Amino acid sequence: MSKQRLRIREVVQLKRLNCLTSTALYRAIVRTLSTCGRKMRKVLNGMNSVPAAPQATAMAPHPATPLAPLVHYTEAARRHMVDANTLLGESRGANAGHLYGIVAECGLKALLIACGVPADSNGEIPLGNRFRQHVPVLPGRIVVDGHLIPDSSRASQYLTSLAHLGKFNDWLIEHRYWREAALPLHSVGAWKVAAEEILLMVDKAKEDGVLT
Repeated sequence: MSKQRLRIREVVQLKRLNCLTSTALYRAIVRTLSTCGRKMRKVLNGMNSVPAAPQATAMAPHPATPLAPLVHYTEAARRHMVDANTLLGESRGANAGHLYGIVAECGLKALLIACGVPADSNGEIPLGNRFRQHVPVLPGRIVVDGHLIPDSSRASQYLTSLAHLGKFNDWLIEHRYWREAALPLHSVGAWKVAAEEILLMVDKAKEDGVLT
């Protein structure tokens, strides 16, 4: 056999071998993909068969507990009085004097509400009401418009006991911003006397059942 024919036969055999190899490789790839596909279907089927998480049961809302009003003038008056006396005992008359004025305001407003002046849902005299004032404007407003207090006769019964209310004439709510040297500290003692008098009036009204 000539060398040329041998060469042709080798080329043909090599092509057949390459063809067989390609076919085997293709079949192997197909088998692998098929196996992977079956495994993937099993996984997906398993996921679909997992029971769904139980739904949270909707809870019926509890009825809202009514909240007490935030403002309580009587309680605030007593608290400020304790702090004012503590500060005065520590020679801190500037802030003590300011609190004595707040005591007076709270005590008067507590009486006004007890005598029929309306309070808002927060427990305080609402904005726009003629009696929503600070000392010393509030006592003057009570004198001028006292007849507009719903139970003015009862209010007068307690207000007439306040002989020293005029001592707050030089007290201002703006004092909280002032320099200490500018404050009328010589009046702190008089403010204390007037504040104590107002708390005595509050105590009497509570004793009579007018205040709670």
